[in-house]
Amino acid sequence: MGQYLSEAARADTDLTAKPANSHAYAWLVFALIFALLLSDYMSRQVLNAVFPHLRLEWGLSDAKLGSLSGVVALMVGLFTVPFSLVADRWGRVKSLALMALLWSCGTLACALSASYGHMLAARFFVGIGEAAYGSVGLAVILSIFPPSMRATLTGAFTSGGLFGAVLGMGLGGVVAARFGWRAAFMAMAVFGLAIVLIYCVTVTEGRLARRAAGHRPRTVPRCRAMRARPCWRHCAGSSGHHRWYAPMWAAACSCSAS
Repeated sequence: MGQYLSEAARADTDLTAKPANSHAYAWLVFALIFALLLSDYMSRQVLNAVFPHLRLEWGLSDAKLGSLSGVVALMVGLFTVPFSLVADRWGRVKSLALMALLWSCGTLACALSASYGHMLAARFFVGIGEAAYGSVGLAVILSIFPPSMRATLTGAFTSGGLFGAVLGMGLGGVVAARFGWRAAFMAMAVFGLAIVLIYCVTVTEGRLARRAAGHRPRTVPRCRAMRARPCWRHCAGSSGHHRWYAPMWAAACSCSAS
């Protein structure tokens, strides 16, 4: 009898421990994906902090400086939807790791660039890596939390892009001023590679699938969802939001030129 009671008590303890451990794991996954989003935008925006250094060393025109930034935005715009579809089929966890590895290696290649052409090619791969990270990362996060937290989680996750942009320009500028522009790219690359390593060791498809099993939403056919009005409203709103980035950096470049 005593043995039975002890086994029952142990079973109750396991049942209460599993949700707690699962909940903690979900937040760990969120933290790692958020950190990778920081790396995403830090690698993207550090270029703006070193514009004066590149102009001085390579004698680049405003058009060439703009192309180094624009090629990333172009790749993101072209490949976000196709790469998101690939991630849904191939595996989101593996896709996120590959994306982060690609943009981190691209940023490292920027640090080793010997000419404008080399850096333009490196920035091309940065854009390829970053193209679908936001959509796939958010999909993973929303799949392992209750539906009641979607708005909060979406807001918290997307704020990482703004924090990453500020950190990329701020820290990149400080590092470039002290150690040179190559060190600024190197620092962003090392940060991204370190987070990728931790992510690969910690996050697996199996553990995410078990966590997501209790939070599966009602599914809608993909084509139907993409034709829906809310989808196009979000696209229009996002386009209007990002439309102001180009004039902002054009003004910054003109100020630095003068």
